[in-house]
Amino acid sequence: MAEVVLNYARKHNVTKIIAGKPVRPRWYELLRGAVVDQIIRESGPIDVYIISGAPDAKRSVPIETEAWQPHRPWLRYLQSILLVGAGTALSALVHPLFSPRTW
Repeated sequence: MAEVVLNYARKHNVTKIIAGKPVRPRWYELLRGAVVDQIIRESGPIDVYIISGAPDAKRSVPIETEAWQPHRPWLRYLQSILLVGAGTALSALVHPLFSPRTW
């Protein structure tokens, strides 16, 4: 992602990049790395500004209506539940065919 942003900026002669502060937990950034950190490291002569995204008292739109909502893949949850159920049913059918061994 950082490479794409910087390539676009260089191609279009962008001199300043404004990015939001990461919203992921710090442990996630330590494991995977933050895109913002990569942009800062590789930006060269391009200025990079990081904004905190702290709520403004002068907002006209309530924060609740524009707050970030996580992606809710309900179909994936349903598929997971059905897969676990199918695995349980299959193991219940096969269980009598196998005898436990003692070593």
